[in-house]
Parts: sequence; structure tokens; C-alpha cells
Amino acid sequence: MQAEPYENESTVIPTYRRKCAPEGLCTRRQLRKRGLRPNGHDPVAQLRYWRQGWRYAYLYDVALTAPVRPMTPGRWRSIAAMFAARMTCPQCGELREEFIATSVGHCTHCTCPEIGCRQCDFGLPASPEPTHENPPDEPPRPLMMAA
Repeated sequence: MQAEPYENESTVIPTYRRKCAPEGLCTRRQLRKRGLRPNGHDPVAQLRYWRQGWRYAYLYDVALTAPVRPMTPGRWRSIAAMFAARMTCPQCGELREEFIATSVGHCTHCTCPEIGCRQCDFGLPASPEPTHENPPDEPPRPLMMAA
């Protein structure tokens, strides 16, 4: 089935409706699924679809694509270094097991003032301290009546 492009605002590249693009044109995700990459070529067409407003997806010619480059040891090292930088606390300088939130700027251990806090040291929820307001045989009172 040969799909005809319909008029769009820009008319720079052909625009097709969803599921009407000709054979041999794929989006980036479809190329990646096949183990291909655009190889530096510009898109040859675009898809126009509605999802809470008009959206566009570029289409690439499969004949111009190349295989995805394999991961080399150097690329693995650079990715590991990036992850280590995101997981190192700038205040205490320790490598943590979670990413440091950029909104806070330091790890949870540096946030908590208590030394030996279970939540900070082991990532476990801190156990609440028992309160001795009510005798053990009485049911707990609602907060409004506790005052």
C-alpha cells in the first residue's frame, strides 16, 4: 500500500499519518530495536500523531543506516566514572549505593544529625522510640485527645 503524504504546516519533509508510512522508513526506536543507528543521516520523513496534542516522530531510511557501535572497554570505564561521580557525596567524599540528589546536594548520611542512625547506615527505616505516655494496658488515645 503506497501512502500519500498529506499537507502539513512546514512541507519541508513528507509527513505521514500513523501506520501509513512507506516500507523502509523507521523511527529511532524501531532502528534501535533492529540494532541499527541513523549513521549521521538526516530524517527523510516524519510521522504526525495525536497524543494530547500533535506530535512528530522522525523517520529514517533503513538503507542509509549502519549497525550500532559495540561497547568498548573505554566506553564502559567512562560510564562507570560518570556513575561514581553521581554517587560520591561532595560533603563526606564517600561512595554511596544511591545517587546523590542534586536538589539536596549531599547524601542522606550527611543530612541526619544522629550518629549511628539505622536509616543512614543501613538504608533501613529508623525504628521509632517508644513513648511512655500511655500505660501498656490502655489503648492508645487519638492525637486530638492526647494533648
